[in-house]
Amino acid sequence: MARVDVVVAGAGPAGAALALVLARAGVSVAVFERAPDLERAFRGEGLLPSGVAALAQLGVSVDDLPGVTVSFAQVVAGLLEGRARIPERQVVRMVRQPALLGRLLAEAESAGATVRFGAAVDDVQVGPDGVEAVVSGVGRVAARVVVGCDGRGSRVRAAVGAPLERSDPSFDLLWVRVDPGVARDTFAYVLGAPVAGLCYPSPDGGDQIGLIASKETLRAVPPADRLAWAQEHAPRHLARRLRAASRHFGPSYYDVRVGRAARWGGPGVLLLGDAAHPMSPVGGQGINMALRDAIVAANHLRVALRRPGPVDVAAAVQAEREPEIRWIQAAQARDGSLIVNTPSAAKWLAPLVLSALPRLPAVGRRRLSDGLTPVRLDR
Repeated sequence: MARVDVVVAGAGPAGAALALVLARAGVSVAVFERAPDLERAFRGEGLLPSGVAALAQLGVSVDDLPGVTVSFAQVVAGLLEGRARIPERQVVRMVRQPALLGRLLAEAESAGATVRFGAAVDDVQVGPDGVEAVVSGVGRVAARVVVGCDGRGSRVRAAVGAPLERSDPSFDLLWVRVDPGVARDTFAYVLGAPVAGLCYPSPDGGDQIGLIASKETLRAVPPADRLAWAQEHAPRHLARRLRAASRHFGPSYYDVRVGRAARWGGPGVLLLGDAAHPMSPVGGQGINMALRDAIVAANHLRVALRRPGPVDVAAAVQAEREPEIRWIQAAQARDGSLIVNTPSAAKWLAPLVLSALPRLPAVGRRRLSDGLTPVRLDR
């Protein structure tokens, strides 16, 4: 392959969005995705207002994507239930991530980007004349900058020796999708000990159920026994759903990892999304932060690529994005701790508290939904 301006490792939300913006600006971009296609189960599906706004700046309306809108939040604790309408500005749109990524990548290709599936960026070598990506099945691809959007196990991050400062929570998740669905427009938190859970409508149909338990507990469950374990140990509200379902998809074990790279790259290399800062699943922030990363990175890269010489925007992107990431991760840690570690007696009060939420100040919730700082694509 001929030399390109930018190699993007990974066709997830950050990589697809970045490729689209850069290709539209006339930058030569090659996207390499390890997976053979976009169909991967249990990806992040929840678009908060911050993610919806980021997509709108790319010219993509979530109304054009298959999905379902979540307008209510529910907390279940034993026999008590509390349900409240989510403020209109904070509703969540659940979308099929393959459809979203397919739309972004198709538009990127129309603008001139190259997209290859089944091709992984396995190594990155930085030299005085630029950087080379070593791509499986392709060979060496010379570029002015390689952008690692290859997830929490990023090989680009490993190649440039950017250590990940871990702050993993004490819990993992077991995901299972069930048919038929009853969640409709409601996201439910089901409190319990030692297993808590959540349930929301899946854009693929049916309900998506997540069971939250300690890492030690879930790691001890053999893969073949996960469904039986879920049906036996899930909180009563979810156990009934799991037993009554006519079809199950999964369960799939998710090892929760959280952290931030000490540096988001260097000369010729940039890290974005989970490659730079693996997020907790609490609050569904991952896809939204990745899209916002892509916009900020595109602003810096379009300027840097107009100049001759090395492209080194990692420190600038990190300085702009890391304060929000730190704040979101801290909020996720607090919320996750409440779900998992709240004493049983206090959990019975949670539905009553939820019912009062619409009457309480919502500044923190708005910042979680809208983002900590404005993110705008430079025109």
